Amino acid sequence: MAKKNYSELSKKIIELVGGKDNIVDIRHCITRLRFDLKDNGLIKEEELKSVKGVVGLNHAGDELQLIIGQDVADLYPVIAKEANIVASNMINENLDKEKLTIGGLFNKGLTTIAACVSPLLPMMIAGGMIKVLYYALNMLGILPADSSTYKVLSYIGDAWIYFYPIFVAQSAAKQFKCNQGLAMLLASVIVYPAFLANVGTGVPVTLFGLPVYITNYAYTVLPAILMTYVLSIVERYVTKYSPASLRNLLVPFITALIMLPLDLVVVAPVGYYIGTYVVAAVKWIQATFGWISVAIYCAITPLMVITSMHRLMTPYWVGALTADGKEGLCMPTGIVSNVGLGALAFAIAAKVKNKDVRSQAFSAAVTAFIGGISEPTLFGFVTRSKKLLASIMIGNFVGGAILGLNHVVVYANPGVTGVFAILAGVGENPSNVVWLAVAVAVGFVTTFLVTYLFGADEKEIVE
Repeated sequence: MAKKNYSELSKKIIELVGGKDNIVDIRHCITRLRFDLKDNGLIKEEELKSVKGVVGLNHAGDELQLIIGQDVADLYPVIAKEANIVASNMINENLDKEKLTIGGLFNKGLTTIAACVSPLLPMMIAGGMIKVLYYALNMLGILPADSSTYKVLSYIGDAWIYFYPIFVAQSAAKQFKCNQGLAMLLASVIVYPAFLANVGTGVPVTLFGLPVYITNYAYTVLPAILMTYVLSIVERYVTKYSPASLRNLLVPFITALIMLPLDLVVVAPVGYYIGTYVVAAVKWIQATFGWISVAIYCAITPLMVITSMHRLMTPYWVGALTADGKEGLCMPTGIVSNVGLGALAFAIAAKVKNKDVRSQAFSAAVTAFIGGISEPTLFGFVTRSKKLLASIMIGNFVGGAILGLNHVVVYANPGVTGVFAILAGVGENPSNVVWLAVAVAVGFVTTFLVTYLFGADEKEIVE
């Protein structure tokens, strides 16, 4: 898309979502424009789908998502300016407030968790892939486990996990607009060595006569997020009622004094149990239903991404990866699914004769296969055809079955779940990465063949 067309495209999109006065806020992620609208009834969906430059359309709760592709970062500032929306995502106060619904609150909660975790992905990738590196070097006999280099590399491989609540608190403080230093201080208490030394001793610990719940918070996510959210509320009230002349002294002191018992007695334990039960529930499903649960989850992964329900699993995979050092559902199936979507798009490019469709399919294939970005294939092709949806679900089921039967896990967050993410399967079990590669390859071949033979209906795709 030429840059000179962004203004024209922006005006067209704004018109079809109901005009400037209907827009509350516009945000964007890696491939999508995300709209909060005053009245979703004003959206002209069919016309939007036919706009050149809009790959697809999706609703997540009350949020309208337009799939743009890799041009979204260039389009976003233009459309924000056209709509008179501040690019820092501030909501126009002249518009009506959004109605609160159970579904909306649930979606908002998932979005908030993802927003708190997302800035930490580079750290997770760095620490996780360094762990993959020294595991691989050890397996090849190059780096002994008792060597100094191995031990020092393990520090960075483990440090991000141990201090994860502190990093989460800092990121959450940005989301909740409270003091980052206070957030990190409070989170550091629950990973403080002297605090953790009480775990398992049976010796009661109290604060102001209140019982402190002692457990290992070092690998958790939700306690830090909940703590920081409560901190943002307490800090606002303390600031409001503190004399201006003493605010710099009183606000941090009183806020910390109030928050410490709240955190240790109530908030952190609640977050710990929620996170623990989410992880336990997923593990129970896997243990009870075995490989079939992994195969089914892999098969429905495209549907979860289309509806944004994959965000529901964020607390699980982050909790599992930090606590266990491995994760055996979301990321392995994500790799199979994204590489499979690449196969689907390659099959379309190989079969159809329409040059524009072939070009779009090849671009989407490379994006999914290498970059692990599924939206161009999902919204550019899969959502147009039940045959294509069936093709990727069949390929994913077969690949997922291999994952489940062989208990495949990943030992690190690879960042992008394209074909090179297979390296995240390198770890303590040497055969694990082999079975991950087999699952990805079989899923790829199955999806390609099913799509080529039955799914790539050129008439259906072009129309």
